[in-house]
Amino acid sequence: MMKTPDFPVRDFKLEAIARLAQEDWNLPRLRTPALEQVAEGFRGSISTVRFMMSLPTTIVGAMAQTQRMHDVAELELTGQLSANSNTSISEQQQIASRAAVLLQEIVERDRNMQESGDPDWDTYVLNYHIRAAQSLNGLIVAPLGAYGFINMFSGYITGTWTAIETMLGDLWEAALNTHPKVLATLNGKPKRLTSGLEPSIRGGADQDRKFDLNLVAKHNFDLRSCMGTIFRAERRFEFTRLSSIREAYVRAFSEKASRIDTAIANKSIDSLSAVRNVLLHKGGEADDEYVRQQKFLTLPSATKGDKIRLDGQNTSELIKPAIASCKSLMIAVDDWIQDN
Repeated sequence: MMKTPDFPVRDFKLEAIARLAQEDWNLPRLRTPALEQVAEGFRGSISTVRFMMSLPTTIVGAMAQTQRMHDVAELELTGQLSANSNTSISEQQQIASRAAVLLQEIVERDRNMQESGDPDWDTYVLNYHIRAAQSLNGLIVAPLGAYGFINMFSGYITGTWTAIETMLGDLWEAALNTHPKVLATLNGKPKRLTSGLEPSIRGGADQDRKFDLNLVAKHNFDLRSCMGTIFRAERRFEFTRLSSIREAYVRAFSEKASRIDTAIANKSIDSLSAVRNVLLHKGGEADDEYVRQQKFLTLPSATKGDKIRLDGQNTSELIKPAIASCKSLMIAVDDWIQDN
């Protein structure tokens, strides 16, 4: 049996996550086919995260709706609501049948609203989830119920970071495959990317290293559309480390890349990465590095050794700006390819 955790109950601001999940994230569609394939994968991954965000309120909302239709059916058929379940088996069957009809009417109404493009549809859906989030507040007044939401917030953050990290590597690879003449020379100067953070660029890629002929042979000795794939297979850059990801972009986009530099250097990406790292590598407890990063990043406040207190609001404030930076980066890379 699970032990009730010693956990401080607090306001989890669940409505903030409910709102974020239902917002139009406006993830871009790109003009360059190879880049659009990457964007499509990113949209799919983010859609999974948004589904995770919506799942608790979807379940609670559906339960409330089902119970309400059952009550309406019972009131219609018996003229009362029985608190003691003293209805007969026959009455219970009739109530269940009538409730099913009422629920189906709601399903049809919702489908018609959505398919007809009803302008009130988005507001209707948002209010549905907001009401459900408000109902969930009754669950988190107890430590066991509250504790479960920490894992959900952690999942939203790690899921979003995984989607971003994957997209950053795939986008870079696709860009080099599409435009190797400039990008594959890796002539960019890492020093041009500056910020108040610990230096994002930590040394250069080994540009003098010879190609592995097995990789070249795998592509039939035709390197015109696979330079990004080869460089990535050779691990010229580590796309699991943010500093190395930044170096990869700065070295590849060596000219006319100010928009790309701005997007990839945005501190919102560092903030999301910092929290994700503590969640996965430190059990959610702030360490010296996390405490230091609070001086120049927007992070949930925590002293060394304390658990990071995630809630719907600060989780949203970590995810939303990072997604915006990624959108800017994808569009900037797409525009660069189209213009060059």
